[in-house]
Amino acid sequence: MPESKQPRIPMTSIGRPIDHKSPTNRAVMIVFFVALVGGLVFGVLQGLPFSAAALFGLTLGGAMFFGWMLGRETDPDRWYSAFIAAAVAGAAVLLPSVPSFLVLFWLVIGLRIINRTCGEPPGMLDIPIYFGISTWLGISTHWMIPLLGFPVLLFAGFDRFPRWGAVVLTLVLPVVGIVSGFLQGWMIQLEVLTHAAAPVLSANAIALMSLPVIWSYRAVRSVGDRTGRPLEPQRVQWAITWSVAVGLVLTLLVGVSWGELGPLWAALLGGFIGWLFEKVRNRFLGDRSRRDIRRKISKK
Repeated sequence: MPESKQPRIPMTSIGRPIDHKSPTNRAVMIVFFVALVGGLVFGVLQGLPFSAAALFGLTLGGAMFFGWMLGRETDPDRWYSAFIAAAVAGAAVLLPSVPSFLVLFWLVIGLRIINRTCGEPPGMLDIPIYFGISTWLGISTHWMIPLLGFPVLLFAGFDRFPRWGAVVLTLVLPVVGIVSGFLQGWMIQLEVLTHAAAPVLSANAIALMSLPVIWSYRAVRSVGDRTGRPLEPQRVQWAITWSVAVGLVLTLLVGVSWGELGPLWAALLGGFIGWLFEKVRNRFLGDRSRRDIRRKISKK
């Protein structure tokens, strides 16, 4: 008998294509360009050298773009939450520290592996990329980051790989975290809890605000980009929960500043504001889906 055909594992699947025909995608490209140019002009007007002003423009545009990307992953059903996140992330650039873009990119990959907004499990290149970034951040930033990345592997779908490969892949990040912790002397910066009241309070407040957003995803309207199949509610809920937990640990125990994680906190805050806006809208328009509202408008 012929062997059953195994599903093909793509090389990469975590990239979400930007459809230029989509109004929201065109809008975010305009926002990024305006932020880039606006940051450059603002820096020049402040008397900065052109190179420093250009760097500020790139930082502003990058922060807003990552806020938008993270907002799409932490609140996929409400498109406006991502734009709220972009605006808040842009404002956070004015804080003393600049966003840590590699950590933010690591967060985006982890969220997409968990919630599968792309529609498919991670590809053959996605897992090594995630491991590589986790390992580098564990060595260069803090030993806890590979351990924080470990829960993502539980959603990666390693059953597609040979059993020995799944075991090895599952053990990589814990081993990296333990070795990094040993080399770094198991450093934990608990002084943040007593000497930085504002970041601690704001981080905990946003974490609490995320609870109703997580609860609202008992049902999901969004579908995977490549498959068109509805997303799994549990995956979306776990993705938001993981991002909140990572933000709290990095802020309260690792000592990563609020500004470095600004786009993440902006995305979570944007999710809460978007959820609240939807509640208010449904209060006055009725608890109807967007499709029903559009049908009613088109009939008129």
